[in-house]
Amino acid sequence: MTQRFQRLIEIVLLAAIYFGAAELGLVFAAPHPNVSPVWPPSGIAIGALLLLGYRAWPGVLLGALLANLLTGAPLLSALGIAGGNTLEAVTVAALLQSLNFHRALDRAKDVGAFVAVVFVATMVSATIGNVSLALAHAEKWAEFYSLWTTWWLGDLVGALVIGPLVLAWGTRSDHWLPRKRYLEAILLLSV
Repeated sequence: MTQRFQRLIEIVLLAAIYFGAAELGLVFAAPHPNVSPVWPPSGIAIGALLLLGYRAWPGVLLGALLANLLTGAPLLSALGIAGGNTLEAVTVAALLQSLNFHRALDRAKDVGAFVAVVFVATMVSATIGNVSLALAHAEKWAEFYSLWTTWWLGDLVGALVIGPLVLAWGTRSDHWLPRKRYLEAILLLSV
């Protein structure tokens, strides 16, 4: 299998997975058909770009575009939203890479960096998406703040819950949990 064909398969699979997760997330969209308080695709996109590299961004863009077009969003809004979703994941990957981030999340500083970067970068998607909807008159400017907050929190939760799961699943380690950390793991799971 050639390297180009493998990349194409990765992009198509990522688009399909993103689209499926988006359809699931849109089930919970209440304030607006494009704004969900639970957005698992953020975590999928971030995890995929951290594992596959920047070359996978077209999969995020394609999956997000298809999902938003099916909500009935105007084409330009759907493109803006998809661009914002993609830029969010690219921003997280770029910032974490500049911080010497370990994808295995095996150091406290990696967990802290992941949380801090995701906290800020998810604002990118919320802002671009809401501006895209408002400019197309698909949302009222008066509702911008409440929709932005819902969007941002949905992306944040999706990134914080799903992103580490994708990274854990995609990062192989011979010593997933060292023996000396069993007690720590039990306490964390209990909390």
